[in-house]
Amino acid sequence: MSDTTQRLDAAARARGAALLEQNAALEGLQLSAASKADSAEYVAGTITGADMVTRARRRAGLEPDRGRGR
Repeated sequence: MSDTTQRLDAAARARGAALLEQNAALEGLQLSAASKADSAEYVAGTITGADMVTRARRRAGLEPDRGRGR
């Protein structure tokens, strides 16, 4: 993967994380410190979106997401 592609991917991840936080604020919610830390790792590219979901579900005491139709 080229440096340009990696930068674009990081920029897209950063936009997605910012939109997530803005959407939560519009709903009257505030992300926890743990969720913000997960977002930072996602933006850095050290975890995937699926990892973020797994962590959030674990913190909420929900069963792991096994995917739809599986």
